[in-house]
Amino acid sequence: MRPRAFSFTSFSTFVTCPRQYHAKYILKTVKDDPDTPHLVWGRQVHTAFENRQRDQVPLPAGLGVHEQFMQQLDKRPGELEVEMKVALNTSLEPCDFFDPKTFYRGIVDWLKVDRAAGRAYVVDYKTGKRRPKWDQLALNALWVFAAHPGVRLVSAEFYWTQDCAADRKVWGAAGQADLWAKMKPDLRQYAQAHIEDVWQPRQSGLCRAHCPVLDCEFNGKGR
Repeated sequence: MRPRAFSFTSFSTFVTCPRQYHAKYILKTVKDDPDTPHLVWGRQVHTAFENRQRDQVPLPAGLGVHEQFMQQLDKRPGELEVEMKVALNTSLEPCDFFDPKTFYRGIVDWLKVDRAAGRAYVVDYKTGKRRPKWDQLALNALWVFAAHPGVRLVSAEFYWTQDCAADRKVWGAAGQADLWAKMKPDLRQYAQAHIEDVWQPRQSGLCRAHCPVLDCEFNGKGR
């Protein structure tokens, strides 16, 4: 089987447990409920921030506390994109989101590219607990470097809506190979699992209480 294009979420699921990935994304016998209160709230926040940034629509009641951050984003230089679907092909070149050779797919919540300064700014909004997972922003940065060869620096940050706080990193174009190298062992296993069609369970403390794959031998919820 040819390796499927991955998102940060699907790849994280594979790294946590290949068998869970197989159930969710290959067999599709397990599905996340899109209407849980947290996910519904997350979509509402993203839509409100998108409308505020793209069309200057005032934030709705309950989200006004984030207006100061919205104004900070307004002041950053560059061409604005919001909720932008991005993709890289197997040659690590930008491509159409649904290109047959797509290797990676993602959505960039907020992006500004300052071509004159050779700098880009990427923001990902988070409505959950403050737990930065930098590979997500690293993949966004790698797409920016590929799509905008003149960009030398990417300033990336998570904005945590529960805390009105941000975590930031800056990556340089010269470090792209190092970013890919950190993910290479997991990417190699990801490709091998698809080619061999072997999806080993990866036991952890999450198995008994949180895993939705009830027929796995390590999951006690189904018995």
